[in-house]
Amino acid sequence: MRKDKQKRHARFVRLIEQFTSDQQTLDENVVEFEGFVWATLSQDKWSELLGVSDKTLRELAKILPIVSTKTQCNGKVIVLYRTGTKPHTSVRHTANVLAKIFRKKYGLKRIARHDYGCLCGLAEVWPDGVQVEIFKSVLRNFVEFRGGVKLAEPDSPYFERYYEFVPIRLVRKFHGIALEVYENELQATDKVPHAAIIALNPKKWISPITGQPFAVSGSIGDALKKKVPDVPSPPNKVVTTIIF
Repeated sequence: MRKDKQKRHARFVRLIEQFTSDQQTLDENVVEFEGFVWATLSQDKWSELLGVSDKTLRELAKILPIVSTKTQCNGKVIVLYRTGTKPHTSVRHTANVLAKIFRKKYGLKRIARHDYGCLCGLAEVWPDGVQVEIFKSVLRNFVEFRGGVKLAEPDSPYFERYYEFVPIRLVRKFHGIALEVYENELQATDKVPHAAIIALNPKKWISPITGQPFAVSGSIGDALKKKVPDVPSPPNKVVTTIIF
C-alpha cells in the first residue's frame, strides 16, 4: 500500500473508532446493529472527512481492520462501518447468499419476503459453514428430499401439488431431512465432510486416513494433519552393462 493511502486508511480507522467509542454520538452518527456498534455517516461525509473520492473510500473500506456491512434505513441503503479482526458475517449475509443461488437457478429477479424469512431460518438451524452446500444439495436432489418428507408425513398435502420451483417454505419446515439429503450425497461421493457435519454424529463418518470413525481417530483437523506412512521404496537395482 502506498504511503499516502496508508495514512488515509489509518485516519479512516481512527475516525471510525472515535465515532463508535463516543457515547455522545450514539443517536446521531452511530447505531447498534447485529450485536455491534457501527458508524453511520454517509459515503459523501466520509469522503469529505478523508479528502478522497468515493472509489478510494470503497477501496480503503475493504482493508482490515475496517469492517463494513449494508442495511436499509427509511427505505434507503446505508453503509455501516466498525473496526474488527475479520469481515462481518451474520444470518442475514448467509440468507442473501442462499437467495442469490435460488434466484440464479430459476432466473428470478427477487424472492418473496416470507421465503427470505425462511432462508434466514435455515441459516440459523443448519450447521455454520455448510448452509450453502446443504441448500445446493436440496436443489440438486429435490426428488430425494420430497421422498424423505413423504416418509416423515405420509398424509401431507405437499405431494398433491406441482412445484415449478423448490418450495423454500417446505425446506425450512423439514430442514432436518434436507440435512440428511446432503449427508447422503456426501457418503455417495466419498467426500470428506465439514467438521460441523462430523460433529453432529462422529461415528457416522469414517476417516479416509485411519479407516476408523472420526470419533475414534480424532477430529477431522487432527486426522488430516496426520501424514500417511510412506510406502518403502524397492531397493535400487544394480544394472551391469556388458560391452562386447
